[in-house]
Amino acid sequence: MNSPALRQLWELGRLALRNALRRPLRSGLTALGVAVGMAAVVALGSLSLGAQRALTQQLERLGYDVVLVLPSAAGPGPAPGSRGRLPLNPALLERVEGAERVGAWLREALPVAAADAQGFLPVVGVYPDPDPSGGEGPLWGGVSRVEGRAPGPAEVLLSAEAARDLGVGVGDAVRIRGRTFRVSGIVSWGGGGAPERGALFLPLEALWALVGEREGITLAWVKARPGYDVVRLEQDVQQALREAGAGAGALVQSSRRIFEVVHTALRILNATLTAIAAVALLVGGLGLLNTMYTAVVERTREIGVLSALGARPGQILLLFVLEAGGLGLLGGIAGVVLGYGIALSLSAVVSRFVEGAALAPGASAGLIAAALLGAVGLSALAGLPPARRAALRPPVEALRYE
Repeated sequence: MNSPALRQLWELGRLALRNALRRPLRSGLTALGVAVGMAAVVALGSLSLGAQRALTQQLERLGYDVVLVLPSAAGPGPAPGSRGRLPLNPALLERVEGAERVGAWLREALPVAAADAQGFLPVVGVYPDPDPSGGEGPLWGGVSRVEGRAPGPAEVLLSAEAARDLGVGVGDAVRIRGRTFRVSGIVSWGGGGAPERGALFLPLEALWALVGEREGITLAWVKARPGYDVVRLEQDVQQALREAGAGAGALVQSSRRIFEVVHTALRILNATLTAIAAVALLVGGLGLLNTMYTAVVERTREIGVLSALGARPGQILLLFVLEAGGLGLLGGIAGVVLGYGIALSLSAVVSRFVEGAALAPGASAGLIAAALLGAVGLSALAGLPPARRAALRPPVEALRYE
């Protein structure tokens, strides 16, 4: 350190560190206050980024050229026993202009039994025949592994969770509502992106036959052909549903509109979480301000001695600002570790108890750097008023202080 300014800064930093270590309990509690506020910033920020990343991945997997059709709560209401079902045959949607591919499914909770287990499980009828090997659409888009093959007549495809719960494998028999089906394959989803974990899958018409229906879906999706505007396709689908008499109970939304709504909601959520975290960090800053004022009062004679020995007001000011910034840095590091640990724990709880959820904390280098800079900056700012008070105190008055 050949520069006099750097040598001076180094010496003041060492003195500030010694002053902080002389009162380890107070310094630790002050840093803890900053750490709690910073932990809130990092935890909420990580969870917010993780939620944005997970939802964006799901929407991108769906695609920007897809129109979704599902039952509308604003409709006249489904018939008794068909709650959450739209009375529609998805083959109708294949005749819509601009439609390149159509998919649909119907979800029912039905009694399922195997050799060693039984209970009510979700059974999903898929249109066209359930074949996850293509990896397309909102149902099969996140498939990571397929064991066996797609089901044929009197066969059923199981999710890995359903196969584990029932204790069956490929080739084994299961009974759905008293009818025997052979397990043709087992499918797994990666990254927690499965919309129907723990379900059994079979052709839509086979499920209609099981429940005694001729039509009905829980959700349908229509993929636009290349170059066809998805907003226009949305209008075409709405027109086709109206002509079929199913328009009143159907909600038709293009993926583009869903993207816009979700991103707007995420921006609002992020702003809200940021405000909450800022309040928590401000509380930690106020605790640090109180600590630094107390330190200035307790060290009044020391400040007078420093002034009498030739220390300039700017050096005394810098000493206390460095001490406050050092406590902020210590609290910031502890807060980053604590906050990310909280985010990991909460995401694990969500993934365990919320079916199909995969919320990974999104802590980035930018977030961590911003958190540490914010902790140091806020702490230095909180230490500035008492530091200024110490720097401007006349040496004679400080030396007389008891």
